Amino acid sequence: MHIFYKSKISGLNKTDQANLNKIENVYKILNSDYYKKQNSDKLSKAAIDGMVKELKDPYSEYLTKEQTKSFNEGVSGDFVGIGAEMQKKNDQIMVTSPMKGSPAERAGIRPKDVITKVNGNQLKEKH
Repeated sequence: MHIFYKSKISGLNKTDQANLNKIENVYKILNSDYYKKQNSDKLSKAAIDGMVKELKDPYSEYLTKEQTKSFNEGVSGDFVGIGAEMQKKNDQIMVTSPMKGSPAERAGIRPKDVITKVNGNQLKEKH
């Protein structure tokens, strides 16, 4: 994995270009002048991981091309269910959000609704 193909990327403002130049220069120095041989793929991954971590967003992550392909294959195709995102909260199943156009949305299910029955069957409490 190599990130820095060109020394100048078009469409960036001067500040962004200067920041990319700093990253590129450090990358080159570590790759060529550091006293221990470095793995360029690991350096690139560490730089990317650091940038994503700096977002301080638990839902953001970098996926490689292979990971993206695997993820897309995992979420493509037919879905079964009511079409709602849910979470367990206080030992209850709560709707986070119904998906647009889903059976849940058409049935009037809204965020914060609590699911108590499935197909007419009462959900059992876990003891």
